[in-house]
Amino acid sequence: MVKVLKVEAYVEFKGWVDNIYEELEKMDIFLLSSQREGCPNALLEAMLLKRAVVASNIEGVNEVLDNGVNGLLVNTSDTEDFAKEVLFLCSNPKMAVQYGEEASKKVLGSFTIEKEVNALERIYSE
Repeated sequence: MVKVLKVEAYVEFKGWVDNIYEELEKMDIFLLSSQREGCPNALLEAMLLKRAVVASNIEGVNEVLDNGVNGLLVNTSDTEDFAKEVLFLCSNPKMAVQYGEEASKKVLGSFTIEKEVNALERIYSE
């Protein structure tokens, strides 16, 4: 499809990557088009690095990403909606930066090791 659309200069299939953070640093916008997830680490890592996010509005993702606050949520099967939101962020770089800043704050405030350990301890206690 990349060849058919003649977008080879803009698309790169990386395969296995040893240091995901180096790759995330190269991105302006992180897309997560999953149809099912728990709490995706890839999303949290992108948010931590202040990347603007466009993601599927599915359980797990929508518990982390607040639509219009720290990223954008779209219907998983609506590729046009994904494209529309990416184009929106490309044409509004200040908004993309703002979403990235808010995303990082959310991860740092809600997904610390201490909070995760405390949550697990509560589960085991119950």
